Amino acid sequence: MNEVPEQTAQPLADIIDDCLNWLSTTLPGIFYADAVKTSDLPKTYTDWLAHPETANSFQSHLLEQIQRSADTMISALKEALQVTPPKPETFNQFMQAFEDFMSRLNVIENQTLLSEKGVDPQTGFKTSAILMAELKKELDRRSRRGNPFAIALIKIDGDADDEKKEYQLNSISSAFKKCMRSFDDIYRIGDKEFLAGLKHSDLKGGIRFTERVRDELKILNADFTFTSCVAEPDPLDDLPTFLNNMKKDLAQIAAGGQGQTLRFEELSPLQRYVNTIKDK
Repeated sequence: MNEVPEQTAQPLADIIDDCLNWLSTTLPGIFYADAVKTSDLPKTYTDWLAHPETANSFQSHLLEQIQRSADTMISALKEALQVTPPKPETFNQFMQAFEDFMSRLNVIENQTLLSEKGVDPQTGFKTSAILMAELKKELDRRSRRGNPFAIALIKIDGDADDEKKEYQLNSISSAFKKCMRSFDDIYRIGDKEFLAGLKHSDLKGGIRFTERVRDELKILNADFTFTSCVAEPDPLDDLPTFLNNMKKDLAQIAAGGQGQTLRFEELSPLQRYVNTIKDK
């Protein structure tokens, strides 16, 4: 196994450059008998793939696809190195495999760039990277103008493999886009968790939004449900604590029965402690 000395994974742009340089140093070995022959991938790539941060940052099926592409490319390279110079079709197979490998690296790099800008590459919605700043802005606006503002925390129920998860994300994303207004915001804040920022909506408006999403999923014949928690935060609320309490209540209601919507009410720390004792 490759050792990964760095605490953070190598930037993808550097890895892509290294792979392009690797190709330029590999080609002479294919065509000239006295040139150095190698079939080892760049160490920056293998270190990146083995780094724990990589597994946590990207979907497992994307990483599996790029590794299969790398394996195919190395297999084609080894075949091309057997005879100097190789047959045209053998060399073409290697180059096609290299192009496929590089295109997959570029896809992952583009996803990274989108994520850094606060855009989820899978759904096109905003991410948690900009959530707190934008929610605070809306609560400041509510404090000044008195406009209602509701949030809906939505979590897809149950477990799913990568293929089904992609279907669920596509379906609920489509439902969100048909139900949200032009000034509403949707944030993907977890693997299967979303937050809807609903401007000019009170608690009832937030609940109606979740009901419209459920109705839209029925029209799409979706075979999954979601549990949701709707709230109308106060400008004086501590946002991180408020959202954390919403998530706890959402997890509790999901454990008691999926596919429900909870009207969230913020409680004092003392009241939450008392409720915890009652539940034991």
